[in-house]
Order: sequence, then C-alpha cells, then structure tokens
Amino acid sequence: MRPRGVTLLELLLLVTLLGIVTAIAVPSLRHGADRLAVRAARIEALRALDAARGTALRLGSPIEVTERGDRWVVRPHAGSDSTPLWSAPGAAHHGVTVSGLGAPIAFGASGVAIGVANRTLRLQRGQAGVAVVLSRLGRIR
Repeated sequence: MRPRGVTLLELLLLVTLLGIVTAIAVPSLRHGADRLAVRAARIEALRALDAARGTALRLGSPIEVTERGDRWVVRPHAGSDSTPLWSAPGAAHHGVTVSGLGAPIAFGASGVAIGVANRTLRLQRGQAGVAVVLSRLGRIR
C-alpha cells in the first residue's frame, strides 16, 4: 500500500507556479480596478454636471457645481444662499484625482455654461485616465 500525501518537491513546485501566476495576474487586475474606478468617477462627474445644468434650467437662475472633498455639490452661483441643492459622491470617493476643475463650473438660467469657452476635466487613477469635456453651450462629453 502506498502512503498518501505529497512530497516536498511537489509542494515547492505548486508554490512556485502559484507565485508566477500571481505575479502575472496582479498588475492586470490592478489596472482593471483603476479603469473601473475612473469609469465610476466619470459617471458621477457627468451626473453632477447634468444635475447642475438641469437645475439651472428648472429654476431659471445661475447654478454652479464644485467638487468639495469627496462630494460633488450643486448650489446657487455667486449668491448669498450657499445651501447645496444636490450632492453626490465625488471622484475622491473612488480614489480618483480630478484636474482642471479650478474655479466652480457655472451654468446660466438658459443652461449655457458661464465663463470659459471649453472646460476639460481630467480624471486619473494609476495608469487609467479619461477626459470629460464641457462646451460653452453646455454639451458634456
């Protein structure tokens, strides 16, 4: 009768193969997680911009959107009332950085963006990144 179990050589071979497979898989899994986080942050940014534009059209008054901490905040533009009208998780909630935001993005009562002609927000995490472009006419892509 043959004894049951594995030899030390078989165990070392298995551990070595698992190490090689892990070394190959981890970087692509990390990049995949970065892409998913950037995609989720992009959706949140698009929702915030759309909410700000829609609120400006609905209320007939200028509205601005900013990212404060880890939240997108929609509030009246340049008014004394700074009570948030809408709020949602921001890019930092997903571990994503936003560049190009600078000053708040504002929409006039007609839904047209106030200020610069075009605005590009760059969302980045690791090697994954995406741009969100806001045109002067309020189109978001």
